[in-house]
Amino acid sequence: MKTLRRLLMLAVFALCAAATLMAQNAGTDSRFALPLQFAGTAFGQAAATAGKSFGFTVYITDWTTDQQVTDFLNTLKENGPNGLVKAFDKTKDVGRVSPTGFVGTAFALPGRHRRRAAACTS
Repeated sequence: MKTLRRLLMLAVFALCAAATLMAQNAGTDSRFALPLQFAGTAFGQAAATAGKSFGFTVYITDWTTDQQVTDFLNTLKENGPNGLVKAFDKTKDVGRVSPTGFVGTAFALPGRHRRRAAACTS
């Protein structure tokens, strides 16, 4: 179960990064009108999930503001990863990752700028 959760979290970060790249033109491109939905397939790499695949869907209902991204970066610099997790817990959810057949898990970080998202996820 831990491995599945880790794979799901990696998928969330990868999709957040992809959403960030696409969101750069979100203000002028009608293809990025919210809410957005993306589907994918993840493959297990170790333990009980090794060699297994499962589908998932990512729903994005809002974008993270530039000020929130700056605040997250400052929190990461000042308080480290644990502080960043606490800051994410205090913000509203802006999307959800849902394995096929399940409700899924909410998340708080689809952003708009490539370099900032990379800094937050590294």
